Amino acid sequence: MNAQFGFNKAVNNISQQVMININNAAAVNAMNLTGTALLSSRQRALSREQLLEQLDSYLQLLRNVPYSTDVIVPDENPEDMLKHVLGS
Repeated sequence: MNAQFGFNKAVNNISQQVMININNAAAVNAMNLTGTALLSSRQRALSREQLLEQLDSYLQLLRNVPYSTDVIVPDENPEDMLKHVLGS
C-alpha cells in the first residue's frame, strides 16, 4: 500500500510539471485572447469597444506581469488583433 502511495505521488508530481511546462511555453495570439474575452463575458458577447478594451487589458497584463519568460505575447495593438481575427 505504501508503494502505491509513492507511485501516485510521483505520477501527480510529473503530471503537474508537464502542465506547468505546457503553460510556460504558451503562445498568446489574437484568436485565443479574443476567445478568452468573449467566453469570460456574462452573455458571451461584447460590443466592439468592450472587446478592444478587454484585449488591451489582457495585453497590458501579459506584458507587465509575464507568466513566464517563454510565453510569447503579440506586438500588435488590440485593433489590429481584432482585424486579424475577423479576417479583415
